[in-house]
Amino acid sequence: MPDRVVVDQVDFRQALVFPRVVGSVVGALKPGRILVGTFMLVALMVVGRAYDVVRGPAVQPSGLLAGPRTPVDQAMERAFLSTVA
Repeated sequence: MPDRVVVDQVDFRQALVFPRVVGSVVGALKPGRILVGTFMLVALMVVGRAYDVVRGPAVQPSGLLAGPRTPVDQAMERAFLSTVA
């Protein structure tokens, strides 16, 4: 039979993770960090759009699961884009 263990004091800061999670959330909500994160997100979006302009979109407008584009589809897209631009 195993021995019984009696605990006189429990250090809840070590035993529980929840207070550390709350502290992390409070630390993450600093305005400077939010601004840096927003700037990084906008920078990634701008770079992605610029890459699409230079190289052309890699995904068809109909989505990732669409079949391969036929020459007819490409001609129709060019005709549509020429009327829009």
